[in-house]
Amino acid sequence: MPVAGLESIDGRWLDSVEFLETAFALLSAIKAEPSGRDEMLRLSTPRAKKMSEEILPLAAYARSLRERGQKLELRWLGGNQAYDAEVRGEGPEIPKYLEATIAVPDNEYLVREHISEKGFAWAAAGTSRGPATKQVESKPRAGEHSESQGELEFLVRQAIAKKVQKDYPTDTSLIVQFRLDRCLLRDEFDEIVAALQATPADPAQKVREVIVIEPFEYRAAKL
Repeated sequence: MPVAGLESIDGRWLDSVEFLETAFALLSAIKAEPSGRDEMLRLSTPRAKKMSEEILPLAAYARSLRERGQKLELRWLGGNQAYDAEVRGEGPEIPKYLEATIAVPDNEYLVREHISEKGFAWAAAGTSRGPATKQVESKPRAGEHSESQGELEFLVRQAIAKKVQKDYPTDTSLIVQFRLDRCLLRDEFDEIVAALQATPADPAQKVREVIVIEPFEYRAAKL
């Protein structure tokens, strides 16, 4: 079933540039609505969830390939099929299907809720709902570099494990985009990728490959 508000991208074959432009035009249009910013922060509608968890990660994937000079076309589908998008392109590295997801802490929704209500929030690690007040509280929290890296690695593995419980068509690639509350330096991204590559990300080999994407510079790496 088509998702209301996403008709301009649903079921259409678009090259990587067109897909990027359409995705960000949709995001801008939603945010320009009176309650659009709050809708995207709280992911309170089907279109907001699809934008955040499928379309924007796919746009990041398209841009990462475009940066490497790879041409392709994507068709995002808003239905309940066993993948999020179909792909057309030349070269052995291009899959036929894509499944997309984001790697975020379980309480990340509280960060978005606090931003919606207060206009700011600290990292997810310092954000919780007060047991007495039932209000979201966000406080700064210091931590070791190794702890932060370990948490990001865990989040990626958690996102992959959840997705590979499903069955996918042959030649499906899984796209995992970090949802970060800080900038990830190049060497930090490389460290996380190396740690993830040290053991199989998908032991049962349910998908063709797993690709992680860093959202600020659209760096991508295969696991």
